Amino acid sequence: MPDALRIPPEALENVHALFKLPSATRKDLLETLGGAPRFASISSLVPIVRDALGISNDHAGRLLLAVLSAVTQVEPPDWPIKRVAEEIVKAEDLGIDEVERDSETRFLKDLMELPAMLTSAKASDLLTEYDRIFGDARIVTDIRPVFLEDPGEMADGAVIVSTLKIQYQDSHGLGSFYVSLDTHDLTVLKKVVDRALSKIDTVKERLDRAELAYYVEESTDEAS
Repeated sequence: MPDALRIPPEALENVHALFKLPSATRKDLLETLGGAPRFASISSLVPIVRDALGISNDHAGRLLLAVLSAVTQVEPPDWPIKRVAEEIVKAEDLGIDEVERDSETRFLKDLMELPAMLTSAKASDLLTEYDRIFGDARIVTDIRPVFLEDPGEMADGAVIVSTLKIQYQDSHGLGSFYVSLDTHDLTVLKKVVDRALSKIDTVKERLDRAELAYYVEESTDEAS
């Protein structure tokens, strides 16, 4: 672990939004997250925080990301929660007055110690501990004309081609690659995905029977 925290600018912006909350809203946020399930995905926490505080989805997401970005810096024994909170509050970009640092540190520490935040941060870290993390996917389908020997003459037909684009993130940033697919390939891919989803449902069912909590990040985004 480094001797000093390296906090991305976007994370500091979210932390700044967190510290701008008035006292009453801070209390509501602590109570709301304090009652959240231990294994709750960030996507499921956003509407809870949104409705409790009466803010937008974007604002709620930024507040949650601020706490998670802080918790992911925790690495005992050198970097316990209190030290991480203290270092974040002292960041020059936040411009927090020395008189207010103790109270702001307590507020951030209280948020970081909540079970939902600790577990979600650890689960998210485990889910993304790979060389490449999936970001997005899109399949583009197009029709390609078939030309005869004479380029001025088209055949009475065309070829339907699908191209799968996979976007990912690695240590170098965002990347992507493309794969050409025909109808058979798409059918095979669908079967593989359906089987994977079925296996997840089976595991979740077994965990439910054993009354064990689990973390699965889910999205409601529609494919395009």
